Amino acid sequence: MKRILLVEPDAALRAELRRTLETAGYGIDDSDSCADASRWLRRQRTDVLLVGLDDSSDLVPLTRLLESQATPPVLALVTPRSLSLSLALLQRGVRAVLRKPFDLGALESELAGALLPRMWARASPVEFITRDAATLRTLRLAEALATRNTTLVIEGESGTGKTLLAQQVHHASPRDRTFRRIELDAADATRSGLLGAENAGTLLLPAIHRAHAGSQEVLIRWLLRSVEDAGSPAEAPRIVATTFRPLGESVARGELRSDLAHRLGVVTLQLPPLRERLCDLPALIRHFALATGRFSEESIRCSPEALARLAEHPFRGNVRELENRVGRLAALRPEEPVDASLLLEPDPASATRRDSTRRSLRELEREAIERSLARHGNNRTQASRELGISVRTLRNKLQRYGA
Repeated sequence: MKRILLVEPDAALRAELRRTLETAGYGIDDSDSCADASRWLRRQRTDVLLVGLDDSSDLVPLTRLLESQATPPVLALVTPRSLSLSLALLQRGVRAVLRKPFDLGALESELAGALLPRMWARASPVEFITRDAATLRTLRLAEALATRNTTLVIEGESGTGKTLLAQQVHHASPRDRTFRRIELDAADATRSGLLGAENAGTLLLPAIHRAHAGSQEVLIRWLLRSVEDAGSPAEAPRIVATTFRPLGESVARGELRSDLAHRLGVVTLQLPPLRERLCDLPALIRHFALATGRFSEESIRCSPEALARLAEHPFRGNVRELENRVGRLAALRPEEPVDASLLLEPDPASATRRDSTRRSLRELEREAIERSLARHGNNRTQASRELGISVRTLRNKLQRYGA
């Protein structure tokens, strides 16, 4: 049974929360103060800390608690008017902030995300930061499948974290083998990448919807032979393919062989774009800012006005775009605090009219490449010949565009 330490000064609300959570199957310990909670955490196993706060004065004892000892994931319940308090809590590492009076559905969703087994978190050196309900459902499904040898397809836009999720699945697998990325831009490259791959733990097939026709032929033959050589599917490497669009759509467009799509499409995990998980913006900004090694917790600012502006930005590059914007801010303003309001400032190198024209040319180039690939059945050799560039240059351009 998962145990929750409930800290809420209001006795009536504390009792209601306790009854609700016990009915839902959780073990509950409760307290009316963070000082008392500190003593509980030292002597009692706790999986989630759920703390109620009414105003900014309650932030001081909670901050003291978080700084004084290791804590489990923390969820906070605040009064509806406490927007500034909510932002301060997220900046201090609180996993999620919910409003009083609590919504049971929202609370259960956040608890489910916070209670992803510690094995899943410890197994992977990479971290998928989210409290978005749809993304959490995908992570829970991925976790359940990690110990099985199920073939997976991860579907999502460029920059949503498909490779990151594939790495998490690999590291949570019980088999201690390598993670290998297979290039799919030419038959020879795929054939070379598959040498010795039968001993790998996970094979990542990136952008399967863009796979060269020759690569698909090599891949389907290797998949059939690898199961025969392994003796059973359980001993063969796990296959994880990533794609921008559903496999069925890629088959209909003539990009993907139907037999390969049927073999790969056992289970599909979907990652939503950043514009559909805006609740993750404060935590992601904090994570990327700290990862630069140039900022402290206190120097990261996410005002309500700045977050509102960011919420209106399309983020076509998704999480990767946000990471790049934080990194650019760190490079250009290393001595200043990280202010989310500055993340949408134009890149000085692209602020001129000349660079604006250059961006338009890049868009035209991408469209020309996509049309050429479509005309030649995704054959990169023929498309590169038509475009007057090498296959390697074409591959590099596709990678640059996230295609």
